[in-house]
Amino acid sequence: MGERLQRLVMNAFRGVPGEMAVDFGPGQSIAIYGDNGTGKSTIADALEWYFTGQTELLTHEGRHHAIRNLGGGKAPATFVEVVTDGALGGKHVYPDERNAEAIAATARETFLLRGRTLADFINKTKTE
Repeated sequence: MGERLQRLVMNAFRGVPGEMAVDFGPGQSIAIYGDNGTGKSTIADALEWYFTGQTELLTHEGRHHAIRNLGGGKAPATFVEVVTDGALGGKHVYPDERNAEAIAATARETFLLRGRTLADFINKTKTE
């Protein structure tokens, strides 16, 4: 069985000007839902950036640097910390200075299904 995500801590990341922690509990799968503007996409972006070194949406728009929340001024460091029940957890600080090989290794897996990805799949025809 694979590792389980237990906790996520973000600081000055995307829509989070300070620090925000999310505890995921002991479940095997995680579904995040809530009203618009409550941070669902920020949580997904933080996990995607931690595990792949980028966020697909921002990279596609040419704004890969836009993960830092500037609302807190220069004081807070932008970071994402992931706690798992295995070895994949850790803390990454922006600017990202991780080894490109480590990021490439995690890119081989699909671990995050966003609503738009599911909607695209549902709307496809049988042949697609």
